[in-house]
Amino acid sequence: MAKQPAVLRNHLVLQGYFLAQFGFTNFSALRAYLLETPLDSLDPLGDILARLHRHGAGRHLSGEQMQRCEGALKSYHRLLCTRRHQPDIELKYFQVLAILFSELYFDAYFRDAAALRADLNRFHERASAGAPVTPFRESDLQKLAFWMATGSGKTLLMHIHYWQLLKFAPGHWDNMLLITPNAGLSRQHAEEFQRSGIPCRVYDGNPDHLQTPADTVVILDIHKLEENKTSEGVRVDIACFEGRNLVFIDEGHKGQRSVEQRWKKLRERLAAGGMILEYSATFGQIIGKNRFLLDEYAKSILFDYAYRHFFHDGYGKAFRTYNLRTGPLAEGYSRRMLGASLLTFFAQLNAYRRHRAEVRRYQIETPLWVFVGSRVAGKKLESDILQVVRFLRELLRYPERLRELLQTQTALLNGKGGLLADSVGEELTRLAEADLPLESIYQTLFYGKGELTLWEIRHGEGEIGLKTGGSPHYFGVINVGDVAALKKLLEAEGLTLETDHFSSSLFDQIHHIEKPLHVLIGSKKFIEGWNSWRVANMVLMNMGKGEGPQIVQLFGRGVRLKGQRFSLRREAAPAPALRLLQTLYLFGLNADYMNSFLSAIRQEGLDPEKPDLPALKPSGEGPGAPVSATASPSPLPCQRVQPNPALLSRLRVDVRPRLTMVHSEKDAGKSAALNLAGRLRAQADFLDWDQLLLSAIRFKRHSDRAHLILEREVIRSIIRDGDYTLYALPEQLEVRQFEDLDTLQQIAEQVLQAYLLAY
Repeated sequence: MAKQPAVLRNHLVLQGYFLAQFGFTNFSALRAYLLETPLDSLDPLGDILARLHRHGAGRHLSGEQMQRCEGALKSYHRLLCTRRHQPDIELKYFQVLAILFSELYFDAYFRDAAALRADLNRFHERASAGAPVTPFRESDLQKLAFWMATGSGKTLLMHIHYWQLLKFAPGHWDNMLLITPNAGLSRQHAEEFQRSGIPCRVYDGNPDHLQTPADTVVILDIHKLEENKTSEGVRVDIACFEGRNLVFIDEGHKGQRSVEQRWKKLRERLAAGGMILEYSATFGQIIGKNRFLLDEYAKSILFDYAYRHFFHDGYGKAFRTYNLRTGPLAEGYSRRMLGASLLTFFAQLNAYRRHRAEVRRYQIETPLWVFVGSRVAGKKLESDILQVVRFLRELLRYPERLRELLQTQTALLNGKGGLLADSVGEELTRLAEADLPLESIYQTLFYGKGELTLWEIRHGEGEIGLKTGGSPHYFGVINVGDVAALKKLLEAEGLTLETDHFSSSLFDQIHHIEKPLHVLIGSKKFIEGWNSWRVANMVLMNMGKGEGPQIVQLFGRGVRLKGQRFSLRREAAPAPALRLLQTLYLFGLNADYMNSFLSAIRQEGLDPEKPDLPALKPSGEGPGAPVSATASPSPLPCQRVQPNPALLSRLRVDVRPRLTMVHSEKDAGKSAALNLAGRLRAQADFLDWDQLLLSAIRFKRHSDRAHLILEREVIRSIIRDGDYTLYALPEQLEVRQFEDLDTLQQIAEQVLQAYLLAY
């Protein structure tokens, strides 16, 4: 059997060293320890540090060191709140840990780098024997990396790192740089730096502007950097940055091997004599394709809080995926997928409009329907953007087709073999029964009825506005790099573009409150650095193979969630309307696109096809029920959970995917559901019981069952010996490769959670 390639997350030597300072062997153990007390009830800057010190029992860090760290972290927090004029900024536990690890690293490095290196190598030799990672060299200590999910607060972490390095190495830096993937993100970072009172300047191509006052950060995108510059223009030779450079890098990877090799050389030159701090959500994807980077990042990632941690801690939106298999009816299915996406978005938009006052406490913004693709034109294949425009034109030209979608295509409205189910189906069924006037539906989606009209926005780079003939308001915008090619396709389709000489960029107005755009169609150019909280529904067009890092970034843009009191968390037991609004729905026009997407996010430890729990609704909850936070129950006496044979024999758990992949007709309906509890029991030895316990602890705290006391052996008995019924598809419990263990683990979690709900 061929040797499996090393997985980055299993070889994070630097993070392992700092976890060991507190007596932990891995991050999951640290999370489990902290989750023994609900994180929401902890003072992140006091309680967490005190508990960490108690766990480490002073073996590596003295009480005095921890007091200094606590004082330092509190000073950074005060500075952040004061500079940004936001006294209520609350650091999350993972942000506190990242700052703490950084504080300890900088203290050790600037005090005695040689001693730190020797200690790291002793740890590496003891704890990582046989790992494909070389010993630490002096240059390895000059780079730190932070593997952080999009939406986890990387920007604020960077600002605190800036202040930390000014404290530990005042006057040490000849140049301070922030390197970004594109000009748009450079502008966003400049705005954020200014909010935090950090002096900065975006490089505009004038070499004189590289000479800046002390401690000023020069911001430039990666495309402006080159080695041995020979041409004129806005590019800058890295030789301009001589001396000790402090370099921040945000999402500096594209994934292609040749680009990564060139970028690695530039990084090494910039870091010579200085230090690099890099932030990315996609290190796993990059290293998966570029094995030569494994050694570098295994020794530089100081903190890993990638999506698998972020999502499992309850942060970000839930998500569901829908796919389309190519086949003899591909064109019809493509239209069906667009129809399903439209109906889902309509349900979300209506839920938002009906419950706007209630969802305001969760900081939910107006839903946005996004189409993302990489191809704008092609000789052999039609542009996906053109296909979407055709779909919209048809809906606007023939209103009865929208009514047909809503009322007669019942396969799209329920879970009995159709595409849409659960809260979406409930909302759409309610809307269909309400028999809304078409004018109301069109007003909600498109701000009016009439022919689709397209307008080239002269003051918007690469923008084409969409509106109906009967409305003065744009309902959508196409944002692409190659407008000329798209114009030719549109004109060949009989669509004429008019020119809007007066409107400013529609893309920049995406968050306009009074009449917000509902539809965004475009290329991948807005994946990196697009600062939006509105994405609710996404159709993937022509993206996939070889685009793992971009896919993960795209996913991150969609699952960002502010949450109640800016907690970043989704509600664990939401009412139907809120469930719709804190879920990202993803559709693929082509199976290859979605399969590549699924592969990329599964590498991150996520599974979008996780079934819902059994539908145990509280009384009064329904499609029309008001959105509200789950009420806190009256305190209940503690109760130790035990296996209850009578309860287990009545337990029915259905883990069949609510989502149904659309097959060609000959493939439809082959899989049947069976009671496969025996198969789960037989494969119980594959389960991670510690992870099941951690998952159950987290679940009971978010489902009003905090009074229940759980033990590992009881969980084992429930899963291994319980006489429950488990409805599943046979393929869901087949273990043929390592990734299948994740699915098995999630099914066991479903069974355990259903038992706790019924207990």
